Amino acid sequence: MDLALIDRVAAAYDGKLSPQDRSCLNLCRALWGVMSRAGAQASTLMQRDAAQAPALDELMADLEEGLPFMSNHPISVDATALADVVELLLSVVSDSGAYDKSVCQAMRALNLRQLIMLSDLDLASVDPEQYLNSIVAVMQNYGIDGSQITILVGLLSMGLRALQEPAAAAMVAALPQDALDEHRHDHCPVCGGRPALAILTRNKEGQGSGRKLACLQCGSIWDFDRIRCPHCGNKQVDKLGYRTVKGYPDHRIDYCDVCGNYIRTAVVETRNSPYSIDVEDCVMASLDAYADESQREEDRSTTA
Repeated sequence: MDLALIDRVAAAYDGKLSPQDRSCLNLCRALWGVMSRAGAQASTLMQRDAAQAPALDELMADLEEGLPFMSNHPISVDATALADVVELLLSVVSDSGAYDKSVCQAMRALNLRQLIMLSDLDLASVDPEQYLNSIVAVMQNYGIDGSQITILVGLLSMGLRALQEPAAAAMVAALPQDALDEHRHDHCPVCGGRPALAILTRNKEGQGSGRKLACLQCGSIWDFDRIRCPHCGNKQVDKLGYRTVKGYPDHRIDYCDVCGNYIRTAVVETRNSPYSIDVEDCVMASLDAYADESQREEDRSTTA
């Protein structure tokens, strides 16, 4: 996690965000700091095990077959290390005052180490997104309240990313330049997760019309078709479009009328500065509330 990039991009939003979005960004920055420190420790351990890194031909074969790298090359997670990170993240959340005090107290009273030990960490090493889905049942059996589960799953996701991102990034770095971009998968080519957001950016010639998808579970970014739904693959122009939301001039909701899904999109192709998928995701957090057409002021376009 590149905190220097995050701070540079976040600074560009000074004076442009609502108080609510600025508070969200400040909280996220504190969480990212915890993740960055945990990631640095994981990177050190990974360097000691460099001999276990997958061979290039194995990674290229996975790309050709559409298989996420981690499905064949697991990134193991230590239960104690994950519990340590999640507890630190929970402390940040609790101290922020952003959540109900009684909910935070209840979460801090939980035995998170035991909870994580009861979960399927082997699944986390090959499919983090599915692991997060499966641990919900563990929490429910543990008697944890639904509001707490939502927060804890988010913190577990951050903890997993912190510990797995260095190895995930090393796999991508081992590939030939643009190898990920050539395959244009609708899922993350590294961990298999669904893309959390899209980025409209300049293409390789420095012009517009480029589109990327981003995975927040492992931090990977890859090229994707401009006119194509990342959920169902629909390419019918008249069935694709976007909605803009008042107060978010550089962000929009791209939708598909075929499957009914949407993806939050950051429009950065007109900027002369870098972007961060983490900052853009945080700034766009409020856009999910506008997915229901009855709840938003919008302009609608049928051109993607």
